[in-house]
Amino acid sequence: MKRASIIFRTENLTTTVPRCGCTSTKHVLVSAISCSDRRVPITILLMINLILLVLGTFMDMAPMIIICTPIFLPVVKAFGVDPVHFGVILILNAGIGLNTPPVGSVQLPSAGFPSAGPCARSGRFTAPVSPCSCLSPICQACRSGCHACSTEGLIMTIEIRQVSHPEAVKGFDTAQLRRHFLIETLFAAGEVKLTYSHLDRVIVGGAMPTGKAVVLPTPKAVGTDDFLRRRELGIVNVGGPGKVSVGGKDYALAKRDALYVGKEAGEVSFASDDAGNPAKFYLLSTPAHAVHPTKVIREADAKTIALGEQATANKRVIRQYIIPGVCDTCQLVMGVTTLDEGSIWNTMPAHVHDRRCEIYLYFDVPADARVFHLMGEPQETRHLVVANEQAILSPGWSIHSGVGTKAYSFIWGMGGDNVDYTDMDMVATGDLR
Repeated sequence: MKRASIIFRTENLTTTVPRCGCTSTKHVLVSAISCSDRRVPITILLMINLILLVLGTFMDMAPMIIICTPIFLPVVKAFGVDPVHFGVILILNAGIGLNTPPVGSVQLPSAGFPSAGPCARSGRFTAPVSPCSCLSPICQACRSGCHACSTEGLIMTIEIRQVSHPEAVKGFDTAQLRRHFLIETLFAAGEVKLTYSHLDRVIVGGAMPTGKAVVLPTPKAVGTDDFLRRRELGIVNVGGPGKVSVGGKDYALAKRDALYVGKEAGEVSFASDDAGNPAKFYLLSTPAHAVHPTKVIREADAKTIALGEQATANKRVIRQYIIPGVCDTCQLVMGVTTLDEGSIWNTMPAHVHDRRCEIYLYFDVPADARVFHLMGEPQETRHLVVANEQAILSPGWSIHSGVGTKAYSFIWGMGGDNVDYTDMDMVATGDLR
């Protein structure tokens, strides 16, 4: 039978420091090996892996590297293990340890995403090698459970946008304008993406279920234990057919169908009928003070208004979905505008309404087309170049108009002091600067 013996000892190594002639002594771990079994290096590496993995759960990466490298590197080199191989093992175990309880330090930065769980980002990558990351105290502190760990395919991300003063906006460059007012990515496969804006405290988002149903989480920014505890929600499907479940009741939505969900309606989840042609549920939520019933509004049920003419390139159809007379709400107003082929202008002449903000989602924009969205104070206009399925946050002091390189559609939504669609302060075209 093959045998192997391993003897570890320390030796005093004396070194002389050049120039001054001083000597220093340090203890170095060395090994004397008598080995006739090729499996011994594998056994040693497994033992080192286990030790490093345990240490990683308590130690940060930098001190762990500093302490463990001089201890284990001489050992693995004595067995003929390449130092690069050992370096990979050390870094991998340290990385896994950073996401493993009881410390799990890399989960701390994402602790602000309670309903989807802080594992929503870090856990998705380490789950195959560190499934116990779901046991982290941070995850267990999630208000509604760690959906990223317990529900396959659910990931929630949320971004917070602060209010920008119009005087500050005058000095914004293109990058700053886009960062503050443009939401570039609303839909991602299997995810719920949200943007919390302090413009009338609206939440703009998108849900794109591709496998199992995804649940609308409750981000910390909402400040309650349930998303709809003090909010109402408007949903418009701009993708394939799907369904929305509200409080256990399912509502089927085809493309361009809408659903109003009232305050305290219960848990909301989203599903697609066909994962190959997933639904894309556009979400817009505002604070609510009263309970109104959940209601489906089909495209054919919306209040329809035809405006514009081909001669001015603004012939369009406005469909008012969530609006008084069609659907009762607290402050949310939503609808869809579709431009005729050959028309490219929307909302011109322009207007402002200082009593509420407005959110635009441009969709059905051809891949090779763009919309130039006009914004800013009437005498200090700016523009943003917008692609398909991107959204604009428009403050009450800003105009909101646009011109496309081809025809397109957009969803408009408002929240503020009233629900009067006609409450606009018109701006003459000649007064724009």
